[in-house]
Amino acid sequence: MACVFVWVRAYACGIRTRFAAGYRDAQYAGRCRLGMRAYGYGCGPACSTIGSTGTVCNDSGDGEYYSHPAVCTQVGDNKILVDSSTTMSDYTSCPKGCNAAGTGCVPCTNGAKQCNGNYVQTCVSGSWQDAASACPYGCEAGACKAPPCTNGAKQCNGNYVQTCVSGSWQNAASACPYGCEAGACKASPYDYIDCGTEDCSGDGSYTCNELCEDVNSSFLAYCYEYSGNMYVGCGLSCSKEGDTTQLCGTDSTGSYTFPAVCAKVGSKLIFVDNASTSADYKDCTGTCNAAGTACK
Repeated sequence: MACVFVWVRAYACGIRTRFAAGYRDAQYAGRCRLGMRAYGYGCGPACSTIGSTGTVCNDSGDGEYYSHPAVCTQVGDNKILVDSSTTMSDYTSCPKGCNAAGTGCVPCTNGAKQCNGNYVQTCVSGSWQDAASACPYGCEAGACKAPPCTNGAKQCNGNYVQTCVSGSWQNAASACPYGCEAGACKASPYDYIDCGTEDCSGDGSYTCNELCEDVNSSFLAYCYEYSGNMYVGCGLSCSKEGDTTQLCGTDSTGSYTFPAVCAKVGSKLIFVDNASTSADYKDCTGTCNAAGTACK
């Protein structure tokens, strides 16, 4: 039978043409996917405007899929997007196959998940779709991250107790005066005693409160044990346990400032000495101010 070189039937004679990865028979009429139309050397979706361009995705015949540029062409009574590639580099591999319309690669496998910023994306009908809302604690490996903590849990952040509130760690309003351990403030290393009315002279001539009042009229006395000995300290009244301040005191060597913390002393709250090393004591060049909180 002689070949009739009408364009749309030229390949009835078994002319072979390059398609994607290699050469194959061009008898495509019964081999196009549903929704695709056959033309002389391939398959393509219908189009509407002659000369318009697009992309077509097809099976290469060896189980692989490729997309390639195409142009809308009149083929008999039909308008079809036909292959307009000029080199092999125009073909792009589609490892996940073609989309339903045959106009491009499927970007994903249905049901697959990935992250898009703080959103989980799910593959639906070959397209990535964001979840309705973002992950509050970020997205990782296609899933929302778990909250960093359980509401109500506690931990230490330096000398601060942190509490988990709505999945986030929040510092307490003030630091623990004696440090933080296992999510709680450490207890005072001293057992403070309210000894203000006790005899401080040994002969009944003055009380501990009177001793402190001689340093500053606003000072209150407290006693504490250290290394087996009992000591008297002097400090100002305070209102919230754990609050800190600076005090100024005077002894036989002169006046000096030192850090203090509000502590429970019997039924009272008193700013007590909170120095941890000798370097915490700062000598005054003069005397203390009237409030007992700084050098003059």
